Amino acid sequence: MAQINKPIAVISGANKGIGFETARELIKKGYFVFIGSRDIARGEKARDEIGAQDSLVIQLDVSNQESINNAVVEILKHTDSIDVLVNNSGIGKASDRASKSDINDIKSTFDVNFYGPILLTQALIPLLRKGKEKNIVNVSSDLGSIGMNAYPEYKLFNNCYFGYSMSKTALNAFTVHLANELMSEGFKVNAVSPGYTRTDMNSGTGDKSANQAGQFVARIASLPPGNIPTASYFHEGGVLPW
Repeated sequence: MAQINKPIAVISGANKGIGFETARELIKKGYFVFIGSRDIARGEKARDEIGAQDSLVIQLDVSNQESINNAVVEILKHTDSIDVLVNNSGIGKASDRASKSDINDIKSTFDVNFYGPILLTQALIPLLRKGKEKNIVNVSSDLGSIGMNAYPEYKLFNNCYFGYSMSKTALNAFTVHLANELMSEGFKVNAVSPGYTRTDMNSGTGDKSANQAGQFVARIASLPPGNIPTASYFHEGGVLPW
């Protein structure tokens, strides 16, 4: 096993969008990054675009346990510890409101946005325990905030993203429970809302670039040990209500 003399991050859904930009920013900050991608070819294309030697592509479909297991085996060929996990993979579309949403759409969204981060985190906890930073970042959304969604002046009040919104609310709950469980071991577990970002998910209609969002996620993911709160829900303006 060749030794990697850098802090190590694993990012799911890192071949495009916010995950790609987060990978690029963490590499700039001196990290070695495992670029998780469902499609290896797309992952390699992303790595070529980043142009960094300090990265490797791993096939990773967070909705598939076998894919997660194989990704861990691949990571273990290079290291027995990691410092940062960014659960970035996500899907979502305008479906409908709560009384009309298709249950199969909701289930498929939860498979990636909620169950996927749980499965990947559980698989990588042993490696994170051996790392120095022990930092887990779950990429959420302000659509997951119950407090925001209950506020009539919220710009997306009564939106038609029910399945996506609920999956992020569930991810936020996972964040808090995991943070509380692992606090005594020095872990920092937080959710981030990168804002309404121009990505494939929304057909490029966001009000900020993927690079801006990636810089923010990378900033939270790379805060030095000892200076990071845990069980927090960050956005650019500070902290969101759960």
